[in-house]
Amino acid sequence: MFYFKCAFTKVLPVLASSILLTCLGQAQSFQILPSDPYLNPQYITQMSGNGNTFTGYGYSTAHEYYIYSQSQGYYFYLPSSLPPFNLSEDGSTFLVFNDSNYTTQIYKNYAYSHTLSLQVSTGPLSANGGICFPFSFAGSLKSYQVILGATSVADVYTLIPAPAGVDSYVVKTCSADGSIAYGYFQDVSGNQNHAFTWSAATGTRVIGSFFPFSSSDDGSLCVGQNADGTGTPVVWNNSSAQLGQVFPGYTRVFGVAVTPDGKYFYGQYQNSDESMHGLVQTVSSGAIADLGQTGMPIGSDSRFYAAGAFYQPGVGTYQLSDLLNSYNLGSSGLSGYAVQKLTNDGTGMLGTANTSTGSSIWYATLPLEGAASLSPASRVVHGTNFELTVNGSGFSSGTTVYWNGAALPTTTIKPCHIEAEVSRADLADAGNALVTVKFADGSVSAPLNFNVFNLNPTPTTNSTNPTMVHHGGAGFSITVNGTGFLATSTVKWGGLGLVTQYISPVELTANVPAAYYTIGKTVPVTVVNPVPGGGTSNATNVIVQ
Repeated sequence: MFYFKCAFTKVLPVLASSILLTCLGQAQSFQILPSDPYLNPQYITQMSGNGNTFTGYGYSTAHEYYIYSQSQGYYFYLPSSLPPFNLSEDGSTFLVFNDSNYTTQIYKNYAYSHTLSLQVSTGPLSANGGICFPFSFAGSLKSYQVILGATSVADVYTLIPAPAGVDSYVVKTCSADGSIAYGYFQDVSGNQNHAFTWSAATGTRVIGSFFPFSSSDDGSLCVGQNADGTGTPVVWNNSSAQLGQVFPGYTRVFGVAVTPDGKYFYGQYQNSDESMHGLVQTVSSGAIADLGQTGMPIGSDSRFYAAGAFYQPGVGTYQLSDLLNSYNLGSSGLSGYAVQKLTNDGTGMLGTANTSTGSSIWYATLPLEGAASLSPASRVVHGTNFELTVNGSGFSSGTTVYWNGAALPTTTIKPCHIEAEVSRADLADAGNALVTVKFADGSVSAPLNFNVFNLNPTPTTNSTNPTMVHHGGAGFSITVNGTGFLATSTVKWGGLGLVTQYISPVELTANVPAAYYTIGKTVPVTVVNPVPGGGTSNATNVIVQ
């Protein structure tokens, strides 16, 4: 295998190894990504929201910065050992800043595109890489919105108006479409940060004394840290134009962030005993989960990771080791697994592991933990014992299935399903039984309904009204009397189904069209009940004269 290095080189990798399982019809995979002798050990700095592209660096004789594409299976080296910044969420675009001449280069689809015409630094990118927010160094720091074209001539610059009385200001984060930006500036004393928001529709406005860290994809929420020195996390709601507190009652919270969908806040706080704890807050309810001494959480729309454990709101905490054990990685030669990045939806994860000579990078996909479906999903009341399969994800030793709050004997546990024994006694009453899964950490899944149903009765017919009709007459309504009638019963005239109206368990009516009179001189009238159970009644004859 040969590797060639030059300005922004595409490098052929060695083959990767992968393991593929299936959970909930989704690919559950673990892949040890290709290794490169120039990058050992390797470090990860950024990942696109879909997990296809990530950036990082390694060592040869000096730092080697790279961008890697999973879809193409290549490492792309960057020229002049300049690090990549601000990778777009779709992985199509990133920026490279040269601090020797204050220029910013645009890279599109793993190739150099052009250099911004102004002397500006890097800044946030929109999700599709079409808009960036760099700031200039000409005298004072001023931010721009730049709609990127195919060349520097095609770029469209919009100077973001400065807040009143402010000279230097910088955009820190933006919405996914690039229409809303958040930034900061310092007061006249230069000692306190203030936040501002900007959009083309509303212009620039100051929104509070805090340092903005991150914003939701729709731009409605921006979180940061209060500038009063207490470390209190705050959130700006752009819809209501109000500033509020994140993690009420907590101070000294660091790295506070909001998930892309705006449903969760997360960060790390320093406890009174100086230990560092991860925090996750549900925006809608305000509920706060203390993840314990876990370090800084890595966040996504659905799950969080810190110090070897995952936390999934509504499910609980489960271990990275349980995931790794499901792949039988004992022969991989790797150790010290750690997650570095999560995809936006939380189902993809990028991590590192130790080798005997350095490090390696791996990528895994896993459906969200929890119970998703039952097989079977129904049984007849007073039925026989049977084996129930709960399909889901994240199951491990110590996971238990519960039936209306009572534990069931568990026979088989796999990462994607659990099998448990349901007895005849559990089927004593008709209705919906609630099936839940209790995980090893004590968290419980959302309930799934198991339908215990009665068999439909077999109907009988006793009489009809009328009992005789004249051939060639108009259509008429017939009443059928009997037993075991249901709202789903159907009256049949000589085997032909009629539009039926349920009156009571002993009475039905139906409309007989005039065209049906040609059936014969004696027409059998029956009632049919649907399955489960059900069946066709005895016949009661109507005479046609």
